Amino acid sequence: MSPEKLSILKYLNITGSQSAAEIAQHFCGQDLQAYMGWYDRLADMKTENLVRFKNDNSFPLCSIILAPHGEDVLAEFEQRHEEKAKEERQKQFENKVSLASVLVPVITFVLGLVIEHILGVMGTIFSLFG
Repeated sequence: MSPEKLSILKYLNITGSQSAAEIAQHFCGQDLQAYMGWYDRLADMKTENLVRFKNDNSFPLCSIILAPHGEDVLAEFEQRHEEKAKEERQKQFENKVSLASVLVPVITFVLGLVIEHILGVMGTIFSLFG
């Protein structure tokens, strides 16, 4: 599904019923050619059963609402998006754990060397004065 159609579905899900003119105005502003393209998208979305025209006014003024199929498509998209985000968070966590599993032994080794060196120096100093 095109990003524009998903944007319209999300917009209608948030705002509820809107006229075709209001939807086109929201997404296009004052660009007249783009404005007409949005009317075509809305007509395509009606044939795809994603939106419904609520009353019999002329097309730019008719109220447009989400059709049940449009709600299902939007819910499926949001679910896939959430799953993808969850997988990405899980992957980032696993990367951090694997990095920690490499760094902890290295840090422990370096600290061991430093402590052993300090103890060696202190032993030498005590043997000179003691």
